[in-house]
Amino acid sequence: MAGKQMQARIIKHYPCDEESGRLLDEGDYYYVTVEIHGHKVKNYGDSYHERGFERAQAFIEGYAHAIGMTKGVSIMYSEAPVEDGQS
Repeated sequence: MAGKQMQARIIKHYPCDEESGRLLDEGDYYYVTVEIHGHKVKNYGDSYHERGFERAQAFIEGYAHAIGMTKGVSIMYSEAPVEDGQS
């Protein structure tokens, strides 16, 4: 893995306002998704019940360590609507 950079993303999922389509991101997110190199690999629950964001970050760090990549890990953060069937 030397010379390669791992690209990871943590996505916080929020419900949308039915009229405007705007994310309702003032409160707790419903769940988070971890993507590595564009592939969804793991979901964690909300902040209140499962501390999902922290667990997602730990998963990425642990995965990078397990594959011997101690440097070159890029984590992006974003928000998205709750996907059908995932609330």
